[in-house]
Amino acid sequence: MRRTTSFYIFALSVVLFIAFQGCQNNKNRQGIHVFFESPPSFYQQDVYWFGQAVGKIVDQQVGRSSVARITVQLDPQFEKRIGKNWAFFVEQGRLTACQLSLSGDTFAAGDNACGFNSKAALNWFKLKTLLNDRVGAAMRKADRLQMRFG
Repeated sequence: MRRTTSFYIFALSVVLFIAFQGCQNNKNRQGIHVFFESPPSFYQQDVYWFGQAVGKIVDQQVGRSSVARITVQLDPQFEKRIGKNWAFFVEQGRLTACQLSLSGDTFAAGDNACGFNSKAALNWFKLKTLLNDRVGAAMRKADRLQMRFG
């Protein structure tokens, strides 16, 4: 009787350990990963679009070369409106979403987005990509930052 009880306790602990590890891995993948060239300084955990809170910052990490990855979880009613044609910037201590073009594919969990440490940096990026594929340039920049992040 003791052997079977010990076996069941051991099996239950293994199952709980695997379930716990699975939850930890999913936490890092849910939401959108916004990459910045240097750690942004924001004071609010909400993500804004035209003054309205549309999501929350759920994680922030700094990798190699001081590249920062901010994981953003968007509100379900707003997720359908935002896509790969969007970028993020820091303004007045809060993370703000902006639209780079009128159309684009929607984000899936774990997708990368480009972030800028100020509105001036975003406007400079828009000016540099005025005659080019702005969305493609933002996605390439986010991918390069992800590679530098590690």
